[in-house]
Amino acid sequence: MAPGPKNACYTPRKVNSVIFVWMILMLECAGLGDEKTDYLIDVWTLEDGLPSSSVTTIAQTRDGYLWIGTYNGLVRFDGVRFVTFDPANTPALRHARVRRLYLDGTGTLWINTYDGSLTAYRDRQFTLEFEGSGGADSTATLIGTNNKPVFLLYSGELIRWLGPSNWQVIKPPGAGSRVIALEGPDGRIWYRNTNQALLWIEGTQIKPAPPLPLKGNRINVLVRGQKNQIWLGTERELGVWQNGEYRDMTPTNGENEVNVLYLKPTEDGVWVLANGRLRKAQDKQWVYEALPCRDVFTGAVDRLGIVQDHRNGTWVYHYGKGLFHIRADGLCRKLELEEEFPGERVDSFFCDREGNLWAGVDRGGLVRIRERVFEVLAPGTTPAARSVVSIAEDFHGNLWVGTYGAGLYKWSDSRWQRIPLPWGERGGFVFSVCPDSSGRIWVSAGEEDLIILTNNRALTAPNWPHGVKAILAARDGRVWIGTKNELICWSNGTFKSYRTEEGVRRVDFRALAEDRLGSIWAGTGDGTLYKLGPNSVETFTPPDQILTPIWSLYVDENTVWAGTFRGGLLVYRKGHFTRITKAHGLPNDVIAQILEDDNGNMWFGSHQGIFFCTKGAIIGSSRRTH
Repeated sequence: MAPGPKNACYTPRKVNSVIFVWMILMLECAGLGDEKTDYLIDVWTLEDGLPSSSVTTIAQTRDGYLWIGTYNGLVRFDGVRFVTFDPANTPALRHARVRRLYLDGTGTLWINTYDGSLTAYRDRQFTLEFEGSGGADSTATLIGTNNKPVFLLYSGELIRWLGPSNWQVIKPPGAGSRVIALEGPDGRIWYRNTNQALLWIEGTQIKPAPPLPLKGNRINVLVRGQKNQIWLGTERELGVWQNGEYRDMTPTNGENEVNVLYLKPTEDGVWVLANGRLRKAQDKQWVYEALPCRDVFTGAVDRLGIVQDHRNGTWVYHYGKGLFHIRADGLCRKLELEEEFPGERVDSFFCDREGNLWAGVDRGGLVRIRERVFEVLAPGTTPAARSVVSIAEDFHGNLWVGTYGAGLYKWSDSRWQRIPLPWGERGGFVFSVCPDSSGRIWVSAGEEDLIILTNNRALTAPNWPHGVKAILAARDGRVWIGTKNELICWSNGTFKSYRTEEGVRRVDFRALAEDRLGSIWAGTGDGTLYKLGPNSVETFTPPDQILTPIWSLYVDENTVWAGTFRGGLLVYRKGHFTRITKAHGLPNDVIAQILEDDNGNMWFGSHQGIFFCTKGAIIGSSRRTH
């Protein structure tokens, strides 16, 4: 069984167990259409292999697998395949419906099923650790893992795991279904009972907490924050306990009193739901309000959650009110059905270690959300116009785009201009575009014939090169041309072909690059790598004798990066080749383009889409695989 999500085009074979952490950005997932939505939404449901379309909870174990709780079984997901566990094949699971999943400090996955039971998954084994009462929706909440996992039961009792199937049961005075409990950084349990009394529990000792100078009479929220903080909210204030002291942290640039219903501490502040408003506070000041959330989360908020992502964004989810995204720049908006987000009953939300965002929706399935990071620019609406073969930027910032059948386009001042080429319809096939420093645009089009554009006027000649595969404008003004059977250099109006007696074989040249010293590197169809200096020609071939065509080249200070057809990525560094393939974590072994950004990330165009990785990770891997 290999389920495929609705609207999805790629999912990683393993969520994280590869040498590199790759981010796949599939242009196909964008549909190359005109939609202006900010998100890419992939959905898996019963039709795609889930045992139920109601997803209740999501977690990730240290081996990289995602675990998904549903109304009809526990599911392990590797990005491609679902494996379902239920009472029929896993007797340690007492109920098929999974309520919550937790990962403790030892890496054990705890499964809370609908009857209140707790099953542990460790060392690839399921063990029934605690048998629930059998009551419907008997939630057990993990409140601490400092020493041994501690759970708060629906009854208000606490249970501490002491060993296999061995639990210490603690029943504080005033226990009931509406208590609040958490474990502090020192292992002390804070417990607010049904009588609004605040208790401290240390081991088996239960005692009243020191009186706090609260204005309110009702503690609505208790949460653990950063820097050994315990945040609390009453019907009148926001406060924090730290280093044995309580401080009133109600912001001074707003209402005098706030009825706090929900808190989510972050590294630089705390999110507060109070007085019908979701705001962020820092140092007793309101610094931001999520206006689209005003007066949305009213009534009970036990099904509300806030998650921070890896891009400094904040996601607010609610069972009944949907999913909201607050970007790092402050823009807040709700994901709607029009974007194919499948409903407002969001029961869980999770950010995995690689930064992927997952939501569980009641009757909506498992949802993967990715922020759109590319703006799609299509020069036309026909399929040919959307099939881009070559793209380059000139010195004025204009983009030149060659298409497979729709001709040559120029993107300037936010609009497209079609540039007429010779040969009519045959000239619509553009294979390579390269601007030079003088403003000329060098083009391979038609039957891979050479065209030079000057002021949008196309020039060609019968004796110019044919079968042009690659073009490079060097810094010294020369233009290098790789064809189907030779390497050519244009200089001062003259074409020079390199011959066998000069050390250059007659073979197809498909990739060209220039290093910082002005040497030209050329990759061929037989897998040979050439380096052409002012008075020298050197050849290099990988020692593994896997001579796959070199389709792309990039050269930095001391490394040559060569993308191949079906041979993965070749890294030539300090006189040694290293080949990196799908076996090492590449999503695909066809690498058609290589670029580097200003942050040291290497970007690759492949037959599986666009992906990137830090340069250091690749070089580090090349040392290990050499």
